[in-house]
Amino acid sequence: MLHKFRDNQGSAAPEIAVGFLVFMMFLVLAVTFLPQYVRKQELDTAATEIARYIEIKGVVNDDVYYYVEEIKDVINMDFNCSIDADYYGSSRKIQLEKKFKVTLSYDSKFGIGGVISVPLPIKGHAYGVSEKYIK
Repeated sequence: MLHKFRDNQGSAAPEIAVGFLVFMMFLVLAVTFLPQYVRKQELDTAATEIARYIEIKGVVNDDVYYYVEEIKDVINMDFNCSIDADYYGSSRKIQLEKKFKVTLSYDSKFGIGGVISVPLPIKGHAYGVSEKYIK
């Protein structure tokens, strides 16, 4: 019985070393991917703010694009903005209760240790309904 315990001497060192390496690998992955997740959340929030602005205004004009530029400066991201809506006539106005979609896209890159750099497209979406009646 005593020989079983004496044969296992020193076996904890390799287990701890492997466990430490696995822990460090997860830590590197977390540090690499968490900023991308934060950027995704920022894009979703920005898309929601832009959609709310359009809901109140009821029109997609220069004021909306100035607001988009302000948001770009605030969150420090140069994203592309597209607004898909069913416009009223030939104008850029959105009739009351008509739905629209705001899509923000950003081309991000993530790298591991400066060795690998992989492009990662990130998109943020928001939907809205116009609150403005167009006569």
